[in-house]
Amino acid sequence: MLNTSIKGALILMLLLVFNCKESKVEITQVQLLKEGEIVLNDNQDRVANIMEGLQVTENGHAYGIDFITKLPFILSLKSGDVKFLSSKGRGPKELLQPVQLVLKDDKELYVYDSALDKIAHFVNDEIVDKLPGYSRDNIWLRNSYGFYFNNHLITAFIDPTMINTDKLNYEEARSLAFYNLADSTTNKRGRLSPTLDKLDSYGKYPLMAMDDKEEVIYYVFSMDHTVMKYDIKRDSSWVVGTYKPEKIRTRSLKVDYRKAPTLQSAKKYGLDITRLVGIEIIDDELLIVWQNAQPEFYDQRNSSNKLRDYFGILYDLDDFNQVAELSLPGKFLGTYENTIMIEENENLDTYTIGFYKIANIDTTKIDLEIN
Repeated sequence: MLNTSIKGALILMLLLVFNCKESKVEITQVQLLKEGEIVLNDNQDRVANIMEGLQVTENGHAYGIDFITKLPFILSLKSGDVKFLSSKGRGPKELLQPVQLVLKDDKELYVYDSALDKIAHFVNDEIVDKLPGYSRDNIWLRNSYGFYFNNHLITAFIDPTMINTDKLNYEEARSLAFYNLADSTTNKRGRLSPTLDKLDSYGKYPLMAMDDKEEVIYYVFSMDHTVMKYDIKRDSSWVVGTYKPEKIRTRSLKVDYRKAPTLQSAKKYGLDITRLVGIEIIDDELLIVWQNAQPEFYDQRNSSNKLRDYFGILYDLDDFNQVAELSLPGKFLGTYENTIMIEENENLDTYTIGFYKIANIDTTKIDLEIN
């Protein structure tokens, strides 16, 4: 016979499962309305590449990493002026291969250099110190940005001891790294999504959005749709959103790491996946953006972002049953003052960023599928 407490727990679990399956998701179709734009000033330092995930301060300064020039930069979203931070080299004030940027505030930031395995501490746009990197803790960083919280750097990563070509230990693997600036130690936190494919180790890392006031992190894996939530105080993570847009491709091909990559294999794998390109908190909503490469992207050997389809959803942070779908007119760069930043002109001579607001169109209700 089961005791009363176990019976009660079983009944509660059954009720939760039943209620989840019967819940309704309210889907709102939204569009973006352009409010303005900024053209980069080509009289300043010229960036060769602007990636998704620009980190923006309250005074309108956007920080990012140019992976072609191999330098971090600061971009004014008001004037269009661009300035590189640091110079290339191995010296105390130089960087060799910057791959990730963490913005603390308007004056301080941290940049991880993977070639030197050092974290450069910038104050007023100059390097003042370098700290030990992540490699000693088996941390393979992913994404071009992280977050600062309570004297820690929070970044997404792949744990090669748990996720590699020979092992997929989803239960023990973690996906968020907390680097303590006081003693340069790192803790691994944040469980993996239950809907990640089990094909191989490819793409098993998340993108993150942080709510500083609530002290939580929302994260979605690079080829997944499930939204995970990590509570810093409780040191626990769980699923909060499972809506899957129809455009998301279900990955089916296992990557063969033994074969050299070719244009044909790139097209085969590229058209088999949907890639997550951004996750941001805007107003009281969680914005998630994906992109699908089109066949012409490979057939024409054209890297233009116009041959990619950008789309996304908005979750109401107070009610994850409230979902909005949207299409984006170009490459998603991040958010600024409750607007969405879109790359509008890829030409480096007249590189243009558009600022878009969100507007509602229509509302319907559908059944939510629990994966």
